[in-house]
Amino acid sequence: MKTNDFKLYPSRVEFMNSMRHPESYRAKELLGGHILMHGDRVINWAGGFANLYPFIQDNGNKIAVKCWCADIDNAQSRFAKISAFFKNTDSPYFVRTQFVPDALMVSGELYPVGIMDWVEGDSLKDYVDSQTPSKELFLDIAAKFLEMTKSIHQLNVSHGDLQHGNIMVLNGNLKLIDYDGMYVPGLDNMLDTIKGLPGYQHPARQKNKLLSPKADYFSELVIYLSLLLFAEKPSMWADYTDTEDLLFSAYDFADLNNSDIYKEFKYSSNPKVRLLFQRMIEALSVTDINELHPLEDLLGNQHADIPLPKPLTPQLELMSTIIPNHNSDIIKQIDQMLEFLDNYMAAC
Repeated sequence: MKTNDFKLYPSRVEFMNSMRHPESYRAKELLGGHILMHGDRVINWAGGFANLYPFIQDNGNKIAVKCWCADIDNAQSRFAKISAFFKNTDSPYFVRTQFVPDALMVSGELYPVGIMDWVEGDSLKDYVDSQTPSKELFLDIAAKFLEMTKSIHQLNVSHGDLQHGNIMVLNGNLKLIDYDGMYVPGLDNMLDTIKGLPGYQHPARQKNKLLSPKADYFSELVIYLSLLLFAEKPSMWADYTDTEDLLFSAYDFADLNNSDIYKEFKYSSNPKVRLLFQRMIEALSVTDINELHPLEDLLGNQHADIPLPKPLTPQLELMSTIIPNHNSDIIKQIDQMLEFLDNYMAAC
């Protein structure tokens, strides 16, 4: 570890006091601007070793200002490289970011800040809550999510903490926020320290050492499949709107065969759902996230070593179209009965 990792930084309170006083501003991006207050309280959000302040620039533009109260795992250097990458990248899915050195005077010393465009949209869950949950709504989000993942893969980047709270919906379009765990080209030897929410991450993510462009692959599968399942049964949404997961949890990944979600939907009449459950089973069998495949490849069956799931019998295909998903145990019992009869007749 570098010696500057042990540099003693001012406290969050000291940074907040400097943000309160415009005479502390040194960067042109801050001069003439001001933070937002709620009565006597400074509006800000704390996360990890940084605070985020909504800020109005002198031209009236609203931005987010990030102040680091520690430089753990070279967080500032990462942010600088991420900002440099997106400066030359035109993507509708990321906000403009800027690393500004010597921007703020705190306790007699200059410190950098990160500046990001402010996103006024709703988080994914808030967006669904603001609508009427329906099959059409979830399928629309799923289609847009798939297009977003394809675009991200073309850039050879990963978000690192892909989850509902970091997916914003603005005018019906998706946008990602919070880039602390992000990988972009040039960060190959940086440590993977932000592991994301357990309900979105492959169990092997916890032991992953370095940032990887493949860090989102399992999260993409989880989110896309969850949206398809909500499309099949929109009434489930009310049970999950206040959870930290979208649908699946770490307990599901630890024992998928005994997962209530898997038991309920594995005999779905939607072949895409059955396919993706099989892909999830296969993904959970690997011990290194760098062995995972991107979502579009899973859907396109571009990897010959990933077999398609066993198709349902013709009789079960018919039954699955007329029995609702919430009676999938009935379908399973019928399938077992048909298999028994087939074996019995073959023995006769």
